[in-house]
Amino acid sequence: MGRSFFKPIIPDISKYSVIAEPIKSEEWYWVGAPSALYDVDSDEFWLAYRVRSKEERGFKLVLAVSKNGVNFNSVKVFYKNDVNLYSFERPSLVKDPFTGRFRLYLSGDVGKGWRIFVLDDVDDPRDFDISTLKIVLSPSSNARDNRSVKDPYVFTVGGLYFMYYIGAGVREEMYGAYSYNGLDWNRFEENPILEQGGWHNYYTRPSNILDLDGVFQVFYEGSNKEWYQPVFNIQTGYGISFDLRKIYEVTLDKPLLSSPTGNLYETIRYMDSVIIDDKIYFYYEAARRDNSFELRVSVQEVDL
Repeated sequence: MGRSFFKPIIPDISKYSVIAEPIKSEEWYWVGAPSALYDVDSDEFWLAYRVRSKEERGFKLVLAVSKNGVNFNSVKVFYKNDVNLYSFERPSLVKDPFTGRFRLYLSGDVGKGWRIFVLDDVDDPRDFDISTLKIVLSPSSNARDNRSVKDPYVFTVGGLYFMYYIGAGVREEMYGAYSYNGLDWNRFEENPILEQGGWHNYYTRPSNILDLDGVFQVFYEGSNKEWYQPVFNIQTGYGISFDLRKIYEVTLDKPLLSSPTGNLYETIRYMDSVIIDDKIYFYYEAARRDNSFELRVSVQEVDL
């Protein structure tokens, strides 16, 4: 291949299956913001995702399980009113590399902005207890994310926890933090790690990560201030990173992924992925022609 050292993976979102549909087929109703996990021990796929309505915003979180990664059954539902939150948004489901127990992070609007929460660890995701909810990351008065923190994307590398999240001061941008136990978090010394600019001059947010041959392909999402409803009309690009702290943006001029079924919205956001053998399962929220958003999966064969 000469001096070409890295081949990115481009999700084919023209082929997809629908996992969950919004409760109404109209604008302001959507379902998605998924966090995906494959548990080798039980041979099960797990999804955590939120459901939104026009009236109640993100009013519930769903935990669902599958044997094939496409057809999911709901096994647990959490409601925002159970914990006096104004809204739920993206969760993050992980399995602790040392204990083998499951952990669920949540983002919730407390009325004065967003915070990132966690539930107590469990041996089986069916046993998560919403009453154990506690804050693990709040806005910092000494940093640019002094107004809001939300939508955690939590992962481990060699047992060390990392979190990409949306931090907001004036505008939403992409931030990073690390932790030795997944509970006590340290912000990166240099944040945000990806700022607004170019086609994503309104919002710039984390989406998904692929670890490929020692190179991290980092998907991010964003919007342009000239687009229709840029708060929700979010599209996806990517960059590469060697250390998870500095991201070299590749899709400088335009997004990589926009909804093939878009109308007023071309939203592709909140991507997550699971790699099993020679397949990648891409989970994401996508705009429909009726201007609602649904939860989809695209399964792609790859040569890794």
